[in-house]
Amino acid sequence: QLASLAERVMDLCRTYSATLMLKDEAMARRLGCGLHLGSSQLRAMHSRNFPQQQLLAASCHTRQELVHAASIGIDFATLSPVQPTATHPQAQPLGWKRFSAMAAEATLPLYALGGMQAGDTQQAWRSGAQGIAAIRGLFRG
Repeated sequence: QLASLAERVMDLCRTYSATLMLKDEAMARRLGCGLHLGSSQLRAMHSRNFPQQQLLAASCHTRQELVHAASIGIDFATLSPVQPTATHPQAQPLGWKRFSAMAAEATLPLYALGGMQAGDTQQAWRSGAQGIAAIRGLFRG
């Protein structure tokens, strides 16, 4: 059922020139779409073992994870949590000042994640991010 949904979404992405990122490596390989690694998956990876023509992204929370992601050829990363977030209430937010400092040192494109709202885009750009990543802050349901 998930594979069927992913195939339909991939068709829509092709139609609208959008990029699909999945968290399932086997399905991402099969569909030829991007793969987003969690931080534990990133830490376990010692080299990029994913096609260069497909985007490879990772969730990062520390400077060390950002350095590691860049060293193995990750295309971009999310850096989080910037703000308090309901999905990870125990996580200590970075805040924009720390995010900005980490972004200045990063050698790969970053997206701000964690407690993001549509109105945070300008602040994210000023802080060195390519943009924001969010679900709850952008979609209500």
